[in-house]
Amino acid sequence: MGSVPEDSAAAVFRSKLPDIEIPLGLSLQAYCFERLPEVSSRPCLIDGQTGVVHTYADVELLSRRAAAALRALGVGKGDVVMSLLRNCPEFAFVFLGAARLGAATTTANPFYTPHEIHRQAAAAGARVIVTEACAVDKVRAFAAERGVPVVSVDGNPGGCPRLRDLMDGAEPLAADEEVDPGDVVALPYSSGTTGMPKGVMLTHRSLVTSVAQQRKLRIRYGADVARGPCAHGLLAPSPNHPLPRPGEQRTTPDPPPRCPELPDRATATLPARHHLPGAARARASVDPPRHHLHRRERASAAEEEGAEEAAARSDPAAAAMATARATGGGTNGGAARRGPVAPGAAESSRGRQPPLLEPHRGPKRRRGGRRAGAGDGAAEGGWRREGEAAWIRPPPGRCSVDGENPNLYFSKDDVVLCVLPLFHIYSLNSVLLAGLRAGCAIVIMRKFEIGALVELVRAHGVTVAPFVPPIVVEIAKSPRVGAADLASIRMVMSGAAPMVKDFQDAFMAKIPNAVLGQGYGMTEAGPVLAMCLAFAKEPFEVKSGSCGTVVRNAELKIVDPDTGASLGRNQPGEICIRGDQIMKGLAIIKVPL
Repeated sequence: MGSVPEDSAAAVFRSKLPDIEIPLGLSLQAYCFERLPEVSSRPCLIDGQTGVVHTYADVELLSRRAAAALRALGVGKGDVVMSLLRNCPEFAFVFLGAARLGAATTTANPFYTPHEIHRQAAAAGARVIVTEACAVDKVRAFAAERGVPVVSVDGNPGGCPRLRDLMDGAEPLAADEEVDPGDVVALPYSSGTTGMPKGVMLTHRSLVTSVAQQRKLRIRYGADVARGPCAHGLLAPSPNHPLPRPGEQRTTPDPPPRCPELPDRATATLPARHHLPGAARARASVDPPRHHLHRRERASAAEEEGAEEAAARSDPAAAAMATARATGGGTNGGAARRGPVAPGAAESSRGRQPPLLEPHRGPKRRRGGRRAGAGDGAAEGGWRREGEAAWIRPPPGRCSVDGENPNLYFSKDDVVLCVLPLFHIYSLNSVLLAGLRAGCAIVIMRKFEIGALVELVRAHGVTVAPFVPPIVVEIAKSPRVGAADLASIRMVMSGAAPMVKDFQDAFMAKIPNAVLGQGYGMTEAGPVLAMCLAFAKEPFEVKSGSCGTVVRNAELKIVDPDTGASLGRNQPGEICIRGDQIMKGLAIIKVPL
């Protein structure tokens, strides 16, 4: 990746952090479990409702059992599993199990109406629906009509098979299905702010990149580490689920050196007050090393409301995520107005480069590049100029290096609170997947309730708390929460909506040992586009109210929304982002409301 262009009219903004090596050839589950030999006996998922603790070895094994159970139900490579679940350990087992089969998971809120669930399940082509007892009746008609098996995680309503029974009766999947990095692994749906809901096709490459852009991990394997058939190596037997498997002894070389920081790196800072649906199309003024975005006014407040918001009113976390399905915001419906341009798009005769991401307006052609609609085969990551280097891939046989100073620094000694809904990409990516990669203990709450949250924080010594502003506001206003209750927390991540400064100050008084920061993103970007550098291992100075700088291994610029021309400093325009984390395309629901 080259340095920032000399022409200020085509300024490209990058992270303050150096680019890193990302193992784009690994499957998502292999990447998340790559350090399994080191953390196999450590707590992985802690059920906040029951207190049951699953170690990393347990989760790895149970995901293989889930894969075998799904395969017995007819799920294979390229199929889609619908996860209609609130937060629970089974969500992780099903998601990872489907990934092992080369299948994708489409996530949905169990409090959707039956019509909304049917529409998404039909559009996604769900082969199996995994849900909970309270939602089984909502899918019975669809399942009977389409012949789709329905599995419950918490009972046998109406004779519906129980997931754990299927898993216990299945031999663990011996080897993962081979997948291409461009295969879809997650299919979350937007809520359709500016149109019909759209399925966001996130690939193994997309999510591996997005997790790596946030996380840090240097892995070194010694000569005595047993390497099995999986990319991440052989798991250690768990006392709860022993699975002895012989492994071949191999010596794995040390990782290659960290890639040096590139010269002339510009940075971009995005203010958090604009973390709202449609934030991909924003007004911006650029004044390096920071630029400030000003959100376009929306045509109607009614467009912001959807059935998901109404369904989630009882849960502030779910409600906030329904309003802006992303880390830091805009991800619903029209937020993904720019699909990726196919690689190889040439510059025009005038020398103007094509935009980083083309508007999603159909097949109309423009000088300097081809418009690529969702799902037309355009590769993830946007365009690259001829001769421009692809993102760095480690040599075969080398272990990955996630960077010496990560944007989001937490380690295997951290305890992460998972209260945000896993059926939204913010929690799925930045909590579950990033937590698995780090080797953290993840405490799972089924829904937000302030008393239960305080009890879990105190009981488990929670150190990292990904929140949304409604949770921050409730904690700030609650007389039941004191500084001693949340003293173990060292990091609070906030996204999905802007943070009001008055409540921010009151909240900080109740987390005296923590740093608070915000992020910005959208489901279509996997979701993180920018993140506060106060979360880094070696933190940077941050600007109050900002949602941080562009994540590494990505580039951002501002363009004219009508012409696509690059804009200079202090000019309003549209944010365009490119990188391997960008979605593959959109699967648009054609069933009428």
